[in-house]
Amino acid sequence: HSSRPSYISYMDMFARSTALASSSFAAAVAVAVGCCVGIAAYASSVPSSSAMLGSANGGVDLLLGATTFPRTTRITPKTIDDDDDAATSTSMDARMRANWDLYHGRGGSKDSDRVVEYDFEKNWPSAELEDALDWLRSAAPEVSESCAAIQFDGGEHSKTLTAERVGAKGDAGKTLSHVIAWVKARDADAQSVVLASAGAFINTHTGPPNEFDSFIVSFLLRGPQTWDVLFLDRGERGVGLDDAQRPEALMSNKAWLNPYVLYRNRAVYAGEDLPVGLYMVSKKFLDKMAVHMREEPLYKLDNWFNALCASKLECYSYASRGWYQGATAKHKARMAKPLEEAPVVDDAAVEAASAANAAASRAKRLAAEDADANANVPAEKMASTI
Repeated sequence: HSSRPSYISYMDMFARSTALASSSFAAAVAVAVGCCVGIAAYASSVPSSSAMLGSANGGVDLLLGATTFPRTTRITPKTIDDDDDAATSTSMDARMRANWDLYHGRGGSKDSDRVVEYDFEKNWPSAELEDALDWLRSAAPEVSESCAAIQFDGGEHSKTLTAERVGAKGDAGKTLSHVIAWVKARDADAQSVVLASAGAFINTHTGPPNEFDSFIVSFLLRGPQTWDVLFLDRGERGVGLDDAQRPEALMSNKAWLNPYVLYRNRAVYAGEDLPVGLYMVSKKFLDKMAVHMREEPLYKLDNWFNALCASKLECYSYASRGWYQGATAKHKARMAKPLEEAPVVDDAAVEAASAANAAASRAKRLAAEDADANANVPAEKMASTI
């Protein structure tokens, strides 16, 4: 790892990649064609690696004919200010939409959907949670029956979650939300899906945020032929020593700040928590989710993924080379901490939108006050003033 600060300023980030910012999909084409230029240096030492270059023409045809940015789902809780205006609301979901509008090309946040993050501790029993459980039982009975987090002592009509007995009631709502997102993606025949938990902004991707789109498309084009999970925010965390010394691939492109190192991630614990926040799963995973739930009881999402990545699932992570946020705590101790980071949202745009919204609200209030005042004026006096 380099000892120099692994960051670039917000303005430099966009200045260096004007083409990327102007059209994310066009950038994905350019990056996908050129990705993995340096891949042989790593992949040649890993016989099992499938991240090999095909012909340039093959790459273009594959991208245009079959590969687009994957389905994306935000999983966020409802709050009192959970409105439809991402520019003015302060809710977590609104900030995540504003973050996607800033860094994700094509449709911005319109290119993603949402599943509400449920909370059994605060809201059980409730009609909303009953409806969510009924939907899952109807849409995917085999998944519903296999998910330990939503089983009940005494049967499904009981109000006592088994998760409560094992101390996992606080995790059951989040788990249910992610499972619903997986089922919806599977039923839509998605080849892959990106899932973002509350607070998992594009900035948590282990590279410059404006390279997020192009790296994801590059992974889908030139990554392993078979995979289950790609952790988008783990970097080196969870990577064992052998896998760190023998990465799957080095993926590079002239448009990127640095090449990306792709690792097999077996969720090896080394003193740091391994939460599941921003990640992508494949169709292979979606098709076998019920099987995996029977292999490993699913109560808490983090523990479940980590246990399966250590045994059954093909899991990966990556980091832009020298990227501070992608390093383990041990490696960060030998690196210079970045002096600045790219913003989560465009603060100037949010402030302008908030000011415009406040002005509109004032105008609406004044108009209502005038209407009320006129309504109280006697008809004769009103006529005399016309």
